[in-house]
Amino acid sequence: MNEHGRSPTALFPTPFAPQRTMERNMKPTRHHGCSDPRKSPKIRATLYLPYELLEEARDAAVHLAGFPVRLTLTKLAEDALRAELQRLKDRYNAGRDFPPRAEDLRGGRPIAA
Repeated sequence: MNEHGRSPTALFPTPFAPQRTMERNMKPTRHHGCSDPRKSPKIRATLYLPYELLEEARDAAVHLAGFPVRLTLTKLAEDALRAELQRLKDRYNAGRDFPPRAEDLRGGRPIAA
């Protein structure tokens, strides 16, 4: 590594590599030390959604962006995930949090039941 954090053989800098590494390894506590999970640090997540669903969500976010709702796509997604997680906890785990995972998720086909 040189003084710029690059390998001497690297032809192109990778300015986002440290951030991705931090995000991937960022799980010291359930809410990263913040008592209110809604105010915990935000990290980027990449996922694939049906085109029509994402377009409908974007339309809603734009339509409701102003007063009084002030909706953003992030807020819509966060609220939807929280509601679905609570439903899953209630249905499959007696309303309790799921245990922390021992390893990162793997890409590819879902695990067969």
